[in-house]
Amino acid sequence: STMFAGSVGGGIWKTTSGGSSWTPVNDFMASLSVSTIVFDPANPLVMYAGTGEGYGNADAIRGAGIFKSVDGGTTWTQLAGSARQSTAVNRIAIAPTGGTLLAATNTGLWRSVNGGSTFTFINTGITPQDVDFNPGDAQKAITAGYGVAMYSWDGGATWHRASGLPVSSGRVEAAYARAQPDTVYALVDYNGGTLYRSWNGGANFTRVSSTPLLDNGQGWYDAALWVNPKDSNHVVVGGVYLRASVDGGATWTLINDGIHVDHHAIVEDPRYDDVTYRSVFIGNDGGVYKASNIRTAAQTGYKALNNSLGLTQFYGGAGSATTGGRVPHRRSR
Repeated sequence: STMFAGSVGGGIWKTTSGGSSWTPVNDFMASLSVSTIVFDPANPLVMYAGTGEGYGNADAIRGAGIFKSVDGGTTWTQLAGSARQSTAVNRIAIAPTGGTLLAATNTGLWRSVNGGSTFTFINTGITPQDVDFNPGDAQKAITAGYGVAMYSWDGGATWHRASGLPVSSGRVEAAYARAQPDTVYALVDYNGGTLYRSWNGGANFTRVSSTPLLDNGQGWYDAALWVNPKDSNHVVVGGVYLRASVDGGATWTLINDGIHVDHHAIVEDPRYDDVTYRSVFIGNDGGVYKASNIRTAAQTGYKALNNSLGLTQFYGGAGSATTGGRVPHRRSR
């Protein structure tokens, strides 16, 4: 029932009622542009949040590095030096054994082996927007940027370029198939959005889809990728719309009815077993939505979980001494 949501304009929010209501965790962080949140798998009281938007949108909000909580998300402290390293932390990954962090930022890839106390710059030669650890092996990881994916087999210390992806492509999102961790998918902003698959941990990729998966030329902005943790052939892609494949990307079904467009995050219930528990949560431009059964979402739809989730982004404001202290505003949506 407890969840955290990060917003690129409204900070970190928490619910203890499965999304029935939300409360802000901290309205006074140095940056309320929160793009990624992770738990330490070795200690769920330890959490990390990365701030700033680094996907190329003209209205991107500047971040202030990485923040850490050691009390289950109640209080947050800015990690020393992280604000100077980058203004956008797109994604944080933490090793399945805890301790080692990888941060994909607008200045490159950074690595910490001491819980974020210090970070070392890792020269991969790319500007990464995604990074993930193998769910069962702390030595294996993948990272992805524009037109490229890379893999590491020494815990993120050194990296090698993967083969098989189109070089002249855009944003790449990657995800491990946790039921079969040597399988890695890559969603590439190429030819309208194309899915690739690797059977050797991300070293080599092969195209597996011919259906355009990212609409309206927005693959640079909204591109989410989820693999069923119990079925490595069940994949959900979020772009402007949501699509699902149950045969490893060969065929696709539109599952977007009843949900807002422009998807950025897809996360399953931690109890997900693909039998009794099939709940999946979607983060998009309309807030947070729940599919009680992702297998039947095309028919049963989604439930909005946005009651008291106050994430409106303000694009401008102006004040006047004659308004009696009121500040008129214009909001984005």
